[in-house]
Amino acid sequence: AAAAPTAAPAPLPRPAAAASVAGHGGSIPTATAWGIDAAPAAKVSASGGFGSGRPVPRPPPDGPPQAFDRESLDAVLAHMCDYEAVPQESARAALALSRLARESPAVHTDDARVLPQLLRVMAIHENDAQVQ
Repeated sequence: AAAAPTAAPAPLPRPAAAASVAGHGGSIPTATAWGIDAAPAAKVSASGGFGSGRPVPRPPPDGPPQAFDRESLDAVLAHMCDYEAVPQESARAALALSRLARESPAVHTDDARVLPQLLRVMAIHENDAQVQ
């Protein structure tokens, strides 16, 4: 006897709202639109978001940049947050994150803060080639 055909999976729910993102050819759903509470690190400037203003970076800690464990997601994310205003340090943290992601593709889902902070750093340094 032939197996009965299986039903197609239900489509993903549509986001409640979408934010227009300049330069990306349309609307991109925000984390809130998908029902995700974005981490404080993902908040943008009061001017209204990525399409109308860049996030204001937090100042880095005093002194020279600290070394961080490139094998630890927590350490990489902490460095990315602490030094988000410093292009060279943002680039170092993004490179370490990309290495972790190659080793474990689910790294961005292991911690809900990763993707919002990465997008924040990319927006802060949108004109800096070493970060992009």
